[in-house]
Amino acid sequence: MKQNEAVLCVVTELLKQKIGLQKNSYIYSQQELIDIFSACEPQFVLRSEAEHNSSYKQLIPYCLIQDLHGNFLVYERSGTEKRLHGLYSLGVGGHINPEDIHENCEFSLEETLKQALMRELSEEIGYTPSEGAYTCKGLIYEDKSSVGTVHIGLVYVLTLDPQHMTVGEELGQIRWLSEADIVLAMQNKSMEFEHWSELAFGLCKGV
Repeated sequence: MKQNEAVLCVVTELLKQKIGLQKNSYIYSQQELIDIFSACEPQFVLRSEAEHNSSYKQLIPYCLIQDLHGNFLVYERSGTEKRLHGLYSLGVGGHINPEDIHENCEFSLEETLKQALMRELSEEIGYTPSEGAYTCKGLIYEDKSSVGTVHIGLVYVLTLDPQHMTVGEELGQIRWLSEADIVLAMQNKSMEFEHWSELAFGLCKGV
């Protein structure tokens, strides 16, 4: 965990006033997300503070990846987030840092979110998509785990040709599973998915 890095957060109480935080998933367009978070005092906070302070929610772009046949990229967690090790994930993403602000530009929440998503995809799968290749689906949230209480996920879906990918070390071994195979794996628990993946999958597929 990079304790000294600054991460983009919003004030939890303001977010509760806007959307309630009573559900695990919310369908929103990208513009709706910008409007919601802009009203919740977005600010960079040291991660060492934010990780232990539930008065902030750290914003995490969380992108599900599909191939041209509709199959989803799945991988087993083994990277820097030790709290998720051993769980399967459908999402690629991470924190938003000051480096995601365009150089010599004033802070723009919309541009910063986009740059953070592009950076994460470039780092994890070696691919930077055009804007039309990915879609914003909404938000996911849970307050039962130590990870969930201090984060909120901005869910995207990216469609690509796997030939254009270069998988990084963070993802390790990947596989491609159909929607039906994922539903079955979640139902019979043959694969243990991280909770955010279950929430994001349900948000994207309506299951």
